[in-house]
Amino acid sequence: MEEQKASAEGMAGEHTLAMTRCSELSLTGVREVRSFDENEVKMDTSCGILLIRGEGLHVKSLVLEKGEARVEGKVESLQYQEEKGFVKKGESVFSRLFG
Repeated sequence: MEEQKASAEGMAGEHTLAMTRCSELSLTGVREVRSFDENEVKMDTSCGILLIRGEGLHVKSLVLEKGEARVEGKVESLQYQEEKGFVKKGESVFSRLFG
């Protein structure tokens, strides 16, 4: 059981991004999709938070066990952000204010 978990984490550790015709993204190293709508997809990757902005965006496939995702739609921008500023799981309001 632990071997499967370790191999799944290993697959999600390396991050790659390939774009075809500004309308299809294939990604690896995806840990979580934090939010999405037709204008923005926000994902947690092994390189930080990735913001994908555009029009008619949708998450075509997502396999978190392998760290893979595919996004389709008109991609207008890709931006990486640090984790800072996002709420971490289990973090209280006081720890965010005074931490």
